Amino acid sequence: MCLLIAVAAAIVFSVLFFVSKKNDGAENPKTSRLRKFTKPLFTTALAFWAAAIMWSVDGIANVLGGEPFLEISKEDSVLGVIVALCGAALFAVLALRNLKNHKE
Repeated sequence: MCLLIAVAAAIVFSVLFFVSKKNDGAENPKTSRLRKFTKPLFTTALAFWAAAIMWSVDGIANVLGGEPFLEISKEDSVLGVIVALCGAALFAVLALRNLKNHKE
């Protein structure tokens, strides 16, 4: 379940990154509020994709050991939510740092 949550979060942050990147060269600075968060969005998306790859490798190891690829349990769901919250916290810290650097 944590693999599914990590992939969902990676897709969300990747879409937000590409939307912010699309408006990166816009002449009007108010066209996209995401524009100033391009780097934090990219870093967070990369972290979620790395977690998804890690859990995919773990799933392959499970299959080779005779277990199912995905573990659907309450504990695994809680782990996925914790990882998603930590990723959101990573984005918040990076975004705040980015805003602080742009003000100076």
